[in-house]
Amino acid sequence: MILKYGLHEEGIKYIDDVESGLSCGCRCMSCGEELIARNGGEVNEHHFAHRNSKLCKGIKLDVSTYLLKEALEEKKELLLPKSYIKIDSCDSKLLIEDERLVKINKIIEFNKNVIRVLTDEYIEITILVRLKKGKLKIDFDLTNNNAIEVVIDASSMETKEDIFLTNAAAESRGGAGIKAAQTIVDHKVDVLLTPRCGENAAEVLKAGDTKIYKTIGGTALENINAYLSGKLSELHEIHAGFHGHGEN
Repeated sequence: MILKYGLHEEGIKYIDDVESGLSCGCRCMSCGEELIARNGGEVNEHHFAHRNSKLCKGIKLDVSTYLLKEALEEKKELLLPKSYIKIDSCDSKLLIEDERLVKINKIIEFNKNVIRVLTDEYIEITILVRLKKGKLKIDFDLTNNNAIEVVIDASSMETKEDIFLTNAAAESRGGAGIKAAQTIVDHKVDVLLTPRCGENAAEVLKAGDTKIYKTIGGTALENINAYLSGKLSELHEIHAGFHGHGEN
């Protein structure tokens, strides 16, 4: 694999944008090894080489992650792909959210193959860059810090019917938890399965006679089955909530 990019103190440098040899001042983005720029000839393809001829397997992955990070910092936005949920019973997928453009507030974590950003809606997005069958694959994981995480209601226990609710409160800059809780109450949901809940939202749910149970990780379907089997406990540790996110 030909190495075309190196990490310089000024950022990522293309092979033809640096001086030849060790004067390039670049290191490998994967292993940190000092690089030699071989860009002075006209016969061989210009490339970087490890100073100690070290075999490095992470070149393609790390370069892609660095370039993606730079693009996110420059554009300040990210187009999220469509979101689906897999329905095992009928071996099909259900669209739960169409693709949408989000504005990036800041990058809060960055390493060799993971970028974690915070949007202006206070949603954390973890971007995982990995190789799959020789091709780059990018996965997204979203965590909304400003709303109750609920998309599935299995309140019809007799028929095991699944009803999918759109959480419109996820777009709110403030009071999203309360709005999401009110949506749950309006739909006469008896039980909410969630890993956490803010105190204001909990008061709304309590007033609507909706019980709150703490999830144990895994998928929504796994937690529903755990609840039906009596393996989940009621959520009593209510946090203070995420207040003031809409303020400067």
